[in-house]
Amino acid sequence: RRTPAGELNWIFTAVTDAIAWATLPRDLFRRLFRQDMLLASLCRNFLLAQRVFARYDLHPTSSPPLPEAHGHPLWGAWDLAAEAILTQLAAAAPPPSRVPSAAAGDERGASGASPEGGAGLARPGGP
Repeated sequence: RRTPAGELNWIFTAVTDAIAWATLPRDLFRRLFRQDMLLASLCRNFLLAQRVFARYDLHPTSSPPLPEAHGHPLWGAWDLAAEAILTQLAAAAPPPSRVPSAAAGDERGASGASPEGGAGLARPGGP
């Protein structure tokens, strides 16, 4: 929780665990979310996939089948937290630096034409 990404991950874990606790039978919740950390992470991301894919009328499947949780009211807490943290990051970020390109000082631009109307390049063997 020391970084914005860590805070966001902590909130994501809390929200998805609460959604799973509310929607799954207790024995299945313990098996999927408490016995193995890797499996728990996979199931949390599956819940997120359900939510994201539902917007496109797609429905991921799992074995064992998990109930639909994309409409759970706790997703609102996730939306609020994610928006708040992303807003803080955007406000704290320095403005993008403008690195002058090689052509920035050259008034000819991309076409190679000089402001006077000429090509700006000398032809070999001629003036």
